Amino acid sequence: MDLAAHEAALLPGDLDTAGMRAFIDRIGRAAQENPYLMKFLGRARGADLSRLQEKVRTEGAEVLPRVLLHAQVLDRLTEVMADDYKVSQACREHWKRFESNPAFRAGLNAFQKAKLASVNL
Repeated sequence: MDLAAHEAALLPGDLDTAGMRAFIDRIGRAAQENPYLMKFLGRARGADLSRLQEKVRTEGAEVLPRVLLHAQVLDRLTEVMADDYKVSQACREHWKRFESNPAFRAGLNAFQKAKLASVNL
C-alpha cells in the first residue's frame, strides 16, 4: 500500500510543542466526554497512586513523550483509514498475518485480546 497520498496527514508539519499541546488538549476534551472514562476516574479518586507517581517521577520524562507520540500516530492513522478504505483494508491484511500466529495471541493480555476482538468486529 502506497501511503504517499496521505503523507501530509500522517507526517504533518506541526510536530512541535504547540502541535503536541493542541493534540493533548483535544484528547483531554474527548476524554471528558467519555462517560465510561469519567466513571472510572471518579472511582479512582482517592486511590493510592504512589506507585504510579513514582513511575512518572523516575520514568516519565522518557516514557510519556513516546506514549503521546504513539497516540498521535494512531490518531492520524485512524483519520486516514476513515478517509480511505484502501488504507483500512491494507492495515487489516497486515494484522491478519499476526493474528493467525498462535504465539502472537498467547502473548496478549486480557485487554489486548478484548481490543483485538472489538476491532475485528
